[in-house]
Amino acid sequence: MRPRLALLLALTAVVACSQPLPPAVAATTRCGPSAGLTLCLTVPDGPLTREALIEASVTGSGSPGRVEFTLDGAYLNYEYGRPFEFIWPTQRYANGPAQLSARIRKGGTLGNAVSVNVTLSNSPDRVTNPNDWEEVFQP
Repeated sequence: MRPRLALLLALTAVVACSQPLPPAVAATTRCGPSAGLTLCLTVPDGPLTREALIEASVTGSGSPGRVEFTLDGAYLNYEYGRPFEFIWPTQRYANGPAQLSARIRKGGTLGNAVSVNVTLSNSPDRVTNPNDWEEVFQP
């Protein structure tokens, strides 16, 4: 019984390791100064659908208090610690072009924004009115 189990485990490992990795998602990164540090904002390329990973990285001396994310100037999210990233449910927002921005808030200083132009393209059956979110998330 043990040799069969060992063989089964070995074959499982070979099959698992031979599976191709998913392709890397192409992304756009923009960097700039913000509150005395360098802030880089990374957003997936192409029209954004469903959930999108939004990432920001900070380099320089000192640490940021938080990174604030906005969409067309309206609050979207903020992150207090590394990694400065979140999953953005784009289906909750209206389709079309928009500007996604990030900036550092360090103490009382609000740094310059770093922005990336994005396009949201979700199917019409998605909820795009924030007032309707409760309907979607009820069990």
